Amino acid sequence: MLDGRITGAEALMRWHRPGEKACGPESFPEIFRNYDLATRVSARVQERVFKDIALWRRAGLMPPHISINAAPVEFMQDDYAEKLLARLDHFGLSARQIELELTEHVLYQNSEHYMHRALTLLRRAGVRLTLDDFGTGYSSLGFLRDYPVSSIKIDRSFIRKICIDPSMEVIVGAIIRFGETVSVDVVAEGIETQEQLMLLQKIGCPTGQGFLFSPPVVATSFAHLLAGSRQFPV
Repeated sequence: MLDGRITGAEALMRWHRPGEKACGPESFPEIFRNYDLATRVSARVQERVFKDIALWRRAGLMPPHISINAAPVEFMQDDYAEKLLARLDHFGLSARQIELELTEHVLYQNSEHYMHRALTLLRRAGVRLTLDDFGTGYSSLGFLRDYPVSSIKIDRSFIRKICIDPSMEVIVGAIIRFGETVSVDVVAEGIETQEQLMLLQKIGCPTGQGFLFSPPVVATSFAHLLAGSRQFPV
């Protein structure tokens, strides 16, 4: 939340090579264009995240919902939802502890029927669905119309310029009002400065994420944040 409380976290994937800086998914996009590779990587990420959540709960911590990303190619077969829910069940977790992040690029795959069925099943089970990078593509509104989305994330490109370009403030404000109208939560991504935070608070943005609050941290460090009930300065 923009008042400093931790209400959620996003699981990030990093590739560590000896002697080199850690790389994010953007450094190996070909993995996420191949169904077999993408599903194998996704399975490892889910299992790691679910294991961490289970460990935190056994330690008496109460983690917020954790977001994981899904690549469009993962919906090319009709078993995505079943596999994810089975992994949650294996670790004794509720579906409400997970948020699935998607971009509208999932619409470009030849798997719309499979995707709609999977997302509907996951939403009914309690998984939150978030539309990432909102505002950057032409299909965002259609996605909200056709799929059971819980929240939208305002793309960081708008937040980056919000303090120097008045039109960005207007656009972000319009997205916030739109989210309120359709009862969808709104999150501003990429908050890096106090000035951005103050302006977002002024125009009524309820939730944000970004380096201003915390850089990416490993699971053990996040557990320390939970244990200390840390609030970030706002």
